[in-house]
Amino acid sequence: WMVPMVNPDGVTLSQQGTTGLPENLARTLRQYNGNSTNFARWKANMQGIDLNRQYPAKWSEIRNVTVYPWYQNYKGTKPAQAREVQMMMDFTYKVDPEVTLSYHSSGEILFWHFNSLSANLARDKAMARALSQLTGYSLVAPEKNPSGGGYKDWFIQAFGRPGFTVEIARYAGERNVPLSEFNRIWSENKEAGLYSAEKTYTLWLEK
Repeated sequence: WMVPMVNPDGVTLSQQGTTGLPENLARTLRQYNGNSTNFARWKANMQGIDLNRQYPAKWSEIRNVTVYPWYQNYKGTKPAQAREVQMMMDFTYKVDPEVTLSYHSSGEILFWHFNSLSANLARDKAMARALSQLTGYSLVAPEKNPSGGGYKDWFIQAFGRPGFTVEIARYAGERNVPLSEFNRIWSENKEAGLYSAEKTYTLWLEK
């Protein structure tokens, strides 16, 4: 299964700004954006909630958050508050995947660990190393007290199965990854889905 976009209104805002929106909403969104009309750095949805800090995985302990709606890092007032997150959680329970890849940008790094059970470490690290070799991306070392709230974090915590966050493209800072990077990104990641499907089938057979 592939979900091509989890935050469609945030993407639209980032790409097109507030064109066509009611003025009261446009004004509110500009406030969430530091009164700037340039939304290229926008990461949240149109409620100013950062979906990558919304999943119920150590939500109360998430670090470096804002206390009000903002273009990034606002975790909301409770976990799974955002409809987009609710839908992704419902979808995940429905399809019951053995492995998940969560694509983000940017930095060419791979997150693979979130308070993972010791019994799963060898399995998950082997997959992480394989994905690192396929993509050329560096593995992020596990932390003792990781800051959670992401989809991969919730999946590992809720299912006890391999989950990975893949930060595609060379680091672009607070802006969109340029389309000129697409061919490079595809060449780095085109085998990751097939590898993950193969591992999914293997894990399913083992059960």
